[in-house]
Amino acid sequence: CFDGSSFTHYTTAQGLPNNIVKNVQRDSKGNLWAGSLGGLSKFHGNSFQNYTLALDLDTMTSVGSIAEDNEGNLWFGAADGSSGGLYKYDGEHFSYYSTKSGLCSNRISRMAKDIHGNLWIGSWDHGISRYDGKTFTNIGAEQGLSNEVVPAVLNDRSGNIWLATTRHGLGDWPQ
Repeated sequence: CFDGSSFTHYTTAQGLPNNIVKNVQRDSKGNLWAGSLGGLSKFHGNSFQNYTLALDLDTMTSVGSIAEDNEGNLWFGAADGSSGGLYKYDGEHFSYYSTKSGLCSNRISRMAKDIHGNLWIGSWDHGISRYDGKTFTNIGAEQGLSNEVVPAVLNDRSGNIWLATTRHGLGDWPQ
């Protein structure tokens, strides 16, 4: 954290489950969330509340993506370990989504919300899923995606979804 003149560092000593932090995101209520190797944490000003056990994450699962939908639910994408997939937090309970639920992969890279409220979920190995609040629509090579490794997803001001790929540059999906 930078206060204008110096940095304050937060580590496992202050309660993080691991010092390898993959993502940080502020939600619409002002809460700060950190996704790390082996866990998910909510920052409380000087300490962290960890959700690792609530999510049944193993120590090798990396929470690398955080997004918020139009209803205020938080979504956490996890990769690696045995607990990869997508988690939705409604403020009280977690729900788990995986390939068994229709998700394209359990190795989530990044997420973005589009102008229609759909959640776009990139994966490290099987393209991208679009979630409309009810069902997953998977987009891969058969639908024209140039590469199924999607490490980044971005919604631009015009409503286009931009997909970074590891071998074929950028692709956009007009809305």
